[in-house]
Amino acid sequence: MQGWKRKRLRIWHAEEGSVMLKQLILAVLGAVTMMTSLPDSIPAQSGFYHTVGRNIISPDGKKTTLYGMGFGNDVWCSSLSEVGLHHNEDSFREMKDLGFNSVRFLLNYRWFEDDDKPYTYKQEGFDYIDQSIAWAKKYGIGLVLNMHYPQGGYQSQGKGTALWTDPENQKRLVSLWGEIA
Repeated sequence: MQGWKRKRLRIWHAEEGSVMLKQLILAVLGAVTMMTSLPDSIPAQSGFYHTVGRNIISPDGKKTTLYGMGFGNDVWCSSLSEVGLHHNEDSFREMKDLGFNSVRFLLNYRWFEDDDKPYTYKQEGFDYIDQSIAWAKKYGIGLVLNMHYPQGGYQSQGKGTALWTDPENQKRLVSLWGEIA
């Protein structure tokens, strides 16, 4: 068995060595200082979870760790009437009691618009999200909205790359996210 050979990485030329080494040391020290001086509380941005560097910041401005689960919401159903009662207020209460603080919330674009009426939005999709947001807020649960089934289909459902190659699908998705926001 052959042993591992060490190789040195040459990062500067001899004549530039001292200047480049000083710059490298200063850059590393600067980065370490910035990473270690992040305060425990950071002002919230519009009341949403957000990131600062590698940290997740809660709506109240504190560093947090997400402990979550997912609601599939019967995302393959084309209409909300097919979804039925996937979850209710008790679902959020139970999540809180179990120590969770977030849920990945799957969505289907068809709950908001029909292919034959693009850019015409159905109120029932927004009502579904609004009710879930109200329950989540009541129990301190963050919702991570995931358009799991976008225009063009999930992984384009055998239709090639319809979301990625059809600019109209992309425009519709951006417009829908704008309406949801």
